[in-house]
Amino acid sequence: MATEQVDQRDSKQVYDKAAKDFRSKAPELLTYKYIVRPSLEKAMDEHFTGDRGALSVLDIGSASGRNVNTLIEEGFKAENILGVEISPEQVKIAKSEIPEASFEVGDISAHKLAPERNDLAIMVMVAEFLDKDKYPQALDNILSSMKPGGVFVCVTTHPKRYEAKYGAKEGSAEVTTRGPWSEDKFSNYVRSVDEQKKAFKEAGFVVEEVEELRIPDEVDEEDRQRRAEFTLPEPYARLTIIAKRPETTTTTAA
Repeated sequence: MATEQVDQRDSKQVYDKAAKDFRSKAPELLTYKYIVRPSLEKAMDEHFTGDRGALSVLDIGSASGRNVNTLIEEGFKAENILGVEISPEQVKIAKSEIPEASFEVGDISAHKLAPERNDLAIMVMVAEFLDKDKYPQALDNILSSMKPGGVFVCVTTHPKRYEAKYGAKEGSAEVTTRGPWSEDKFSNYVRSVDEQKKAFKEAGFVVEEVEELRIPDEVDEEDRQRRAEFTLPEPYARLTIIAKRPETTTTTAA
């Protein structure tokens, strides 16, 4: 039987087909376990030191609920979390496993979001799927959905990772890659760190912190073989940008 082919530029097709495999493998990926989750936890600890139960959260690219589970474990209430995901199959899994949270199928560059709803928005491994038109549209949409002073945490593939693996240079180059959960290939779009910071600022965000992240040398015993296989000439694997929507300023008429 012929293998079903997917359009590598169509994230919906890619993640629909891989939904079950992604659900089973994604939470234990080395990059998530040792980079992404600790980066999210660090951002939450720095910006949300009090009770998190009443805070509203947007998870962009929520997939089958990996990040939502992390948010719940970190003290955010499921009923206050909205996940937006382009893959209907992933959303189906998330709804069945975390029914208390809300999940919607949508493309973040165009999906209608309630204005000024969110205290926190996270976007993990989504920016690289957005082309030169959708990326600024997504940032505009996210900013509008956030409360003044709201925190946005974006984690994406570090551009140096693409350079090390594929020879991709800066300048919004498109590369063909694949995830460790599937043999299917898909397109990613490469932007330098400075290009991404500039896009955030042009959307209206205040960039507070930029972290260039790598997998630590010391990992749990069961992960040592996988860690040894992860070595490339350029060690950076992920990039985290933490930004805020500016506080509303009030002007008084003279």
